Amino acid sequence: MEFIYDEYSFDRYHKNADRIYRIVLDFTSEEGNTVNWARTSAPIGLLLQGAYPEIESVVRLRKNPGTDLLSNDEIKFYEERIFFADSSFAHVFDLPLKKGKSSLALKEKNSIVITEALGRKYFKNEDPIGKTLRFNNKIDLKVTGIMGEMSANSHFRADALITFSSLDDLLGERRLTHWGWMDHHTYILLTKGATPEQVETKFPDFIKQNAPEWVSKTEKLSLQSLASIHLHSDRKDEITPNSQESYSYILGTIALFILLMACANFINLSTATQVSRFKEISIQKMLVAFSMFT
Repeated sequence: MEFIYDEYSFDRYHKNADRIYRIVLDFTSEEGNTVNWARTSAPIGLLLQGAYPEIESVVRLRKNPGTDLLSNDEIKFYEERIFFADSSFAHVFDLPLKKGKSSLALKEKNSIVITEALGRKYFKNEDPIGKTLRFNNKIDLKVTGIMGEMSANSHFRADALITFSSLDDLLGERRLTHWGWMDHHTYILLTKGATPEQVETKFPDFIKQNAPEWVSKTEKLSLQSLASIHLHSDRKDEITPNSQESYSYILGTIALFILLMACANFINLSTATQVSRFKEISIQKMLVAFSMFT
């Protein structure tokens, strides 16, 4: 039962979970083949910020394929869970920050927020704040925040967050402004009272006004609620493999069957005990009656 509870509680620990949605993209080629992407291109998140009153905030996440190298002089490790994130990350998601200010942690270009575990890994007993880590032997990142471990029941878990603007030097303007590179997971926080349907109806005009003509013919944007991702999403390039609701149904059915069997066994055992006790009492009464007449 704990497993089932955990499955249905994914991503719900964020205080604004009911207002957070991921933008997903369906790409249809000229041949008519459709790819359902979990990711979108970088310009979508950039241009949506402040575009509509129904959208309070937008945050983009990017994770490089495989691992990334972090180093502090001779201390070097390949890390699997490093994400680039817009400075709005802490406004949309709950960031378990232990040191530093969440509103400033990802503001500065080439800055990084790391977990306490990574801090000990690279800096031993020293305070990591203000120190630098080298990323993939390309850029130096200033540590501006220390965070606790992200919740295990999340569809993504980060050991480090690098400010999104650092990608300017790593990827270049062409990739970050191209509508055809599906490199980023894009999330929005709706304003209170707004509905996802209100935003989705504006996506076609948004694409026509901001994107090259070919985009409106091939791409369709829609919203996916944060809480539904773990059990109801199987798109191309999910951050991590998701589960399926059917697993919970199967395990729940098995658990219910075991509970019913236990109840039936308890009832049978109780009935058998009562019958045995009834016979014992009857024999005792007969012995008492017999003793009275002798």
